[in-house]
Amino acid sequence: MKHLLSILILLGFTSVANATSYELTCPEGRWTGNGIETHHKIDEVYEFDDGMHQKKQIIRFNLPAKIGDPVELEYGEKLYTGVVTYFYDHTKNNADQSYLIVVSHPFSLEDRHVIQIDSGWTHYTYTKSRGLQGEALVTTTLTAKCGLELLNY
Repeated sequence: MKHLLSILILLGFTSVANATSYELTCPEGRWTGNGIETHHKIDEVYEFDDGMHQKKQIIRFNLPAKIGDPVELEYGEKLYTGVVTYFYDHTKNNADQSYLIVVSHPFSLEDRHVIQIDSGWTHYTYTKSRGLQGEALVTTTLTAKCGLELLNY
């Protein structure tokens, strides 16, 4: 997966020439959400309310977006790279994209941000394993209202 992410990022650098840069800022605070957890030796699914406190997140990307475009993500003081893996355009006009999906791999988990362009609402999903042997798989989905602004360079 890391090799695929690297290839998509490299391909994305060729598509940013005619794009406009944006910055999405999600303030530090509590995000609303829930999660599921499964264990490899238990046949039950554990569901839980998992609204949690998140550090400030900043996501920099270009619009119109293309699959493979590079994205810069900032969690607290740490920088990571991601890639646009999907966008939805309800008008079929690239300049009016409705939402885009960004995948990154900070730490030892996979992050997925779905950003609703018109509103700034962001759905943040991450998956990780827990336990000494990785016997539990946990997926959490959170949402927060974030601010989207045009960057002037």
